[in-house]
Amino acid sequence: MSKQTSRLNRNDAAKQQRTNLGRVNEPHFMRGELTSILIDVLRHLNGSASKKAIEREIERRLQNEFNPADLETVGEGIPRWKKSVQWARFDLVERGIMKEGSQRGIWELSESF
Repeated sequence: MSKQTSRLNRNDAAKQQRTNLGRVNEPHFMRGELTSILIDVLRHLNGSASKKAIEREIERRLQNEFNPADLETVGEGIPRWKKSVQWARFDLVERGIMKEGSQRGIWELSESF
């Protein structure tokens, strides 16, 4: 099996596992899925970066996998996937993987991670 085929199969499986919340009637990225991506992006950016830089990198990585539910605006008028990334960050801070008291607008991995 080629790498491309393998990736497509993983993507299909991941999309099938996503659940629907609220009025969303199609699969979308959940914060649990985005947690590992957020950690990987922070590692790629040397453990610390602005929220905007992190969002740009996540968007670059996932742009071909977003569907209309991911791009739908929620709450403060931001795309659902960005809100899910914010919740993923909250979960990582609670677990001690990301720093709680970082400078405003900067997201960082904790020293112990």
